[in-house]
Amino acid sequence: MRRLLGVLLLACCATPLLAQSRKAMPLMVAKARFVMVTTYYGSNVLDPRITPEDRQAVADVENAIQKWKHYQLAYRKSDADIILVVRKGRAGSVSAGVGIHHDPQGRRSLGPIVAAETGPADDMIDVHNASTGIHGAPLWLASMKNGLESPDLKLFKEFQTAVEQALKKKP
Repeated sequence: MRRLLGVLLLACCATPLLAQSRKAMPLMVAKARFVMVTTYYGSNVLDPRITPEDRQAVADVENAIQKWKHYQLAYRKSDADIILVVRKGRAGSVSAGVGIHHDPQGRRSLGPIVAAETGPADDMIDVHNASTGIHGAPLWLASMKNGLESPDLKLFKEFQTAVEQALKKKP
């Protein structure tokens, strides 16, 4: 019983420290050269799971990166050092469209695609190492209510500030 209480106490104390450290920008991210901006569902324009708001957030962040000139944009994971995943806040969404389906015999057919999603109400940016992809733990993440609203992009500015601070703290 004491051991269980010790583990729980350690977990409770460590959780705030982990949350704070997520705001510290890893030097690997700050020194990266090529960045890909995408959504959790990729960047396929025809994918009905990608909301128009997420597509706009990708475009806005890409434009901000080009103006900043710290990184160069990459459009394939294999060309990127890091991946920025953006998501506009929404409690839930449902979308539908038409897609190509593949059956076990390799035949293709057109058919409906319906997608539903729930998630945080705040806008988010997650930064991932491109070599490991977006399904692992993010190197840095932040969320903010209306943080990806144009023209301010406050959440991107928070990312930009964290990168610049990390470069000033070089070991």
